[in-house]
Amino acid sequence: MFTFDYKAVDNYGKVILGRLNASNDADLEMRLSRMGLDLVNFRTARAGGWQLSLNRVKRPELITFCFHLEQLTRAGVPILESLGDLRDSVNNPRFRDVIA
Repeated sequence: MFTFDYKAVDNYGKVILGRLNASNDADLEMRLSRMGLDLVNFRTARAGGWQLSLNRVKRPELITFCFHLEQLTRAGVPILESLGDLRDSVNNPRFRDVIA
């Protein structure tokens, strides 16, 4: 299993940067497709490529995520749709991967 840094776009044309584990490039494209993303380009991630501070989810970001998830749940939005919408609104690539 390899780790890839990727650039993809969602259905609205928003550019998404992230990191994902996959067996090969076809597996990477399939995993992104399941997340509703179209692969633009990728590369094999370098060891220690991202700093730990970029991987950490800040408390205000987590609080905002929980608040919005609770509001969407109370509004009757299905949980998978809620998580997909929240994933697309998060800037932190690590947090985005966790939500996905």
